Formats: sequence, C-alpha cells, structure tokens
Amino acid sequence: MAGLRKTLDRPARRLLTAMEAAAYCGAPSIVKWRSSCSVRGVAVYDGRDGTRYDVADLDQWIERMKGSLPSKEDWLARLGNDGDPIEGG
Repeated sequence: MAGLRKTLDRPARRLLTAMEAAAYCGAPSIVKWRSSCSVRGVAVYDGRDGTRYDVADLDQWIERMKGSLPSKEDWLARLGNDGDPIEGG
C-alpha cells in the first residue's frame, strides 16, 4: 500500500507555470483553475506561456478562500470603522 501513497511537497521553485499552479492548488483541470483563481500571473517571458504564478500569492489566495486571511477590500472596509484612520499631515 505504501507504493500508492503520494507525497505533496511545496514546489522547489517559487514561480510556477499555469499547469503547475493548477496542480499545486489541487484543481481538477487547468480550465477550472483559471476560472476560479484570482491570482494574477507575472509575465516573465513574452506570450501566454511566459506567465508564471507566485507560490506565495497562491498560498494567500487559498488562505483567503478558507477565511484565514481577510481580503484587501476587507482591510480597507475596516479602516475608519473598527480601525483608527491615519490623519494626513
């Protein structure tokens, strides 16, 4: 049975191709991953194949989906309501 077990390690590289990013996120297909993932790629090379996805950004996206991290919009909404706004000067 040990031969059937997969180990999922963090990638050795920080920037992943779309296919690698989809696999890292556990998406059933790259099409479903592209339609659901809000992480913007980094244009490392010319063309669509030159786009890479930062593992750190993917991790943050996953944490936001789990509710572990507030979104940027949540932080902005809290300013002035629950937080102390910074007075300009």
